[in-house]
Amino acid sequence: MSGILETFEELGLAGTTVGTLAELGYGQPTSFQAAAIRSLCDQLDLLGRTDNDPGNVAAYAVPIIERILNDGPAYNPTALILVPTRELAIQVHEVIFQLSARGTVARVLGLFEGKPLTSQIGPLKHGVHIVVGTPGRVLEHVKK
Repeated sequence: MSGILETFEELGLAGTTVGTLAELGYGQPTSFQAAAIRSLCDQLDLLGRTDNDPGNVAAYAVPIIERILNDGPAYNPTALILVPTRELAIQVHEVIFQLSARGTVARVLGLFEGKPLTSQIGPLKHGVHIVVGTPGRVLEHVKK
């Protein structure tokens, strides 16, 4: 990169994704977002450390959503995102829901305490693309 920030279009994202990002007020990608999106869209591993910020969630959520767009309508889990707390799970779930064109592109399910376990089983059986959860609640579902 020559010091000039790329645009989301230049990262090769789908028009629906670029439009959603613009609607949600994302201007140009940060250098972290650009590097993460490029790496993950190329299906490379990524290890990064950033502050807890909705923009940083976009760095890994956008490539997941792009993959779902490219894979078609099947409702098989594409990603499991584990976060340490219920509060963070709620925040990450909401950001991903918004980024996925308000739930029209990807089915996103939050698995965290505060909701009955049984109310989360139905959506899992009917199919979701992205699961955001806390380790404890995800383990409860695995055991069932």
